[in-house]
Amino acid sequence: MILTKTPNTGKQHTEFRMLISIRFACLLSSTPNPMDCPRVQKRLAELNHYLRYNQASSLFYRSYCNQAGELGQTFALKVQDEQTATVYRMDKSVQQNVHHLCTHAVLIS
Repeated sequence: MILTKTPNTGKQHTEFRMLISIRFACLLSSTPNPMDCPRVQKRLAELNHYLRYNQASSLFYRSYCNQAGELGQTFALKVQDEQTATVYRMDKSVQQNVHHLCTHAVLIS
């Protein structure tokens, strides 16, 4: 959801930039599981660091905290405990809810 809205505040702009960075790292990953890609891991570490020291915007919190939220058409992002981010690759054969536009996600381990 946050990727479909124009950022209105400095906090939303920072989160938007980080989400776009993670999404492109996932798209450029050559591994089946994006969590195995060093570039994705680095971008998630940056997001985790940001969330550890900054309170997420309400839009980010509603979209990604304690639930899987859309990160483009192929990936989803879930933030556990408000500071531990995980990327999921979409798999329509698995019946798990993904917030807003995405309906299914699976964690590939």
